[in-house]
Amino acid sequence: DTASNAEYALEHVNKDKFDAFLLDINLGRGMNGTQLMKCIKDIEAYKNTPVIAMTAFVMDSDEEEFLSAGFDYYLPKPFSKNQLLDLLQKTLGD
Repeated sequence: DTASNAEYALEHVNKDKFDAFLLDINLGRGMNGTQLMKCIKDIEAYKNTPVIAMTAFVMDSDEEEFLSAGFDYYLPKPFSKNQLLDLLQKTLGD
């Protein structure tokens, strides 16, 4: 599933069950991906669900910043289809 903004994403999160989340950091108006990740992780059913930061923030310190904020994985843009699939396999297992 996809969501056009954080509020819509939270509606989906409360209706459906997801195995992992791939969140962009820059979500435009409203909350950003880090804020959304924290809202998702505050939901009991999702506190251990993997959340991947997908972002164009690619400075040397950005990966550590996002992982320290609570993301489980970091995927810098641009990325290839194989990089995404490899990370999803690592995240979700076989």
